[in-house]
Amino acid sequence: MDPYYKGAIFALLSAAGFGMTPVLAVFAYAGGVSVYSLLFLRFMMAAVVLFSY
Repeated sequence: MDPYYKGAIFALLSAAGFGMTPVLAVFAYAGGVSVYSLLFLRFMMAAVVLFSY
């Protein structure tokens, strides 16, 4: 795949992920998830992705 298109796809996926964060947080809070648990999961997923690279 051309690096230009690969970068564009990753940029769009990143923007969609950041845009969905507040929506998913509302559903998580309604489900009874605490702020600290949600932050822990968020940063843990980011760490797994970062360290796997």
